[in-house]
Amino acid sequence: MSILSKFEPTPNRMEILYRTLLSVGDQGIPERSLRVLLSPSRLGESVIVENVIGEGLAMGIAEKMPGDILRIGKGLYSTGTDFREWCEVCLLDPIIAKKRGQEFFPLALAWFLERNPYDPMRLDTNVKSLISDELGISAEDVDLTNKDRFRMFAYWAKYLGYARTLQLAGPGGSLVFPDPTRALARLIPRLLKSGERVTLGELKSRWAESAPVLEGGRVRQDVLKRLRTRRHPLDLSQSTSFALRNLEDRGLVRLERLADANAFNLTDPEGAEPKSHLTWI
Repeated sequence: MSILSKFEPTPNRMEILYRTLLSVGDQGIPERSLRVLLSPSRLGESVIVENVIGEGLAMGIAEKMPGDILRIGKGLYSTGTDFREWCEVCLLDPIIAKKRGQEFFPLALAWFLERNPYDPMRLDTNVKSLISDELGISAEDVDLTNKDRFRMFAYWAKYLGYARTLQLAGPGGSLVFPDPTRALARLIPRLLKSGERVTLGELKSRWAESAPVLEGGRVRQDVLKRLRTRRHPLDLSQSTSFALRNLEDRGLVRLERLADANAFNLTDPEGAEPKSHLTWI
């Protein structure tokens, strides 16, 4: 079962599990004691704790030792990997995601990132018909078969930095829209040195290796092949364009159009703006 099919393992609950195991170190803690720690004051009912621990084991956040001892996953503990980065790898790399029981999440996120950020979706949307109409596949193929699963998907997409939510006043509920600004703000400094300028084509190639759901990544390419409405190959998606402009507005990057350089189009509902290079400031 994936994080989309259970409603208890939300990002904040999974991070509580991670931080609790991290606090006891490599020696671990008896599972019964961990359940006591998590249940009354932190996570609540036992079914919540059971599913959070179960998903933590599946994702390598926790591992079980002899004598019913649970400790933090050795990959997390030995490498010092940030919890959010660990979840990003587990959920976005299609090979690792499949091993961790999360094989549906990468395709779902890549599809979501192709949607229009200027047209937010209600958090309680049932996307079954959208999946069928836009990708020509069943909602079961991305595990988004009802509004509760879409809500869980939105929670995780937001936590990983690929979405934003808006709270409406009154009974309107919440909206969610694709926005990878925070994800790119984390990723680009790993790929570029301060002051380094690269073409957008080179940048796409670099980030595609780290985050296959982004433009140029193999999961995103799979979605583009399935979409019934195609965009021009030199047009960046509206969500990527939105994020890059946000980063420029924040003074983190500089976007330029250099003469005689191949350009990609930053798109929005009003048109397109060609840019060829990005500098990480």
